[in-house]
Amino acid sequence: MNQIQLEEELKRIVFIAGDMMVKAREDIDFTNTFKDDGSPVTNIDEQVQAYIETELTKISPFKIIGEENQTHTDDDTYWAIDPIDGTWGYISYENTSVVNLSLIKQGKVAIGIVYNPFTQEYFFSFGDGACVNKHQLPIVKNDDVTIVNFCPSTQVHCEKPLFDLLREDTIKKLTAIGGSVSYAMCMVAKGSFSNYLVYFNKESKPWDFSASHLIVKQAGGMVTDLLGNEIDPNCYEGYFLASDTKDNHQKLLSKLAKEL
Repeated sequence: MNQIQLEEELKRIVFIAGDMMVKAREDIDFTNTFKDDGSPVTNIDEQVQAYIETELTKISPFKIIGEENQTHTDDDTYWAIDPIDGTWGYISYENTSVVNLSLIKQGKVAIGIVYNPFTQEYFFSFGDGACVNKHQLPIVKNDDVTIVNFCPSTQVHCEKPLFDLLREDTIKKLTAIGGSVSYAMCMVAKGSFSNYLVYFNKESKPWDFSASHLIVKQAGGMVTDLLGNEIDPNCYEGYFLASDTKDNHQKLLSKLAKEL
């Protein structure tokens, strides 16, 4: 199978997975329980992951790990799946939940796909730029570093001086963005957000944001910790900042450096 065929097959798989998400919610045909960490999981998470795994095994020899099933492999090359990233948003009938799919090769993200079936936005990168649907990213050039979006859980863990700094007059807008972290990062890649601040209070897994990490970087953006260091999207704990441009990223990091 050549790359064009692989791209088409992966697109087909995630589109059908997305249709499963949409139909179950429209029909109110889902149930949810809670994991030990308090996060929700639905029967649709499990069904979508099972479907993607079945289809991937038909087109690829690599192992598959995912949030709702096999969570670890020692192989150098493997697929990572989050069948519904943003499950809270899904069960709350928000349109910010996505399918995450990435291919990891020797610790590096080779393919990243994030699909929002509710907005029909298909973000993808195969390591040679990034697109949403048929459009090259970014769509919008955003030079306004004064707008900072953040994951709601970040405010819970964020030290007060950091948020006080962000609330200074030079920051025009500080907004909590719920739902999927991956989808919010794709909004950065698209140019809809200048910056997105996240705090992971536990070690991230490859299915959490490795796909969107690749998409942001291939769109010309940056993702680092708050000291400007590169992060490993397959295994990370702490704060990180995703920005649509290098210039916006450095401006905000310079501002944050006063408190760090």
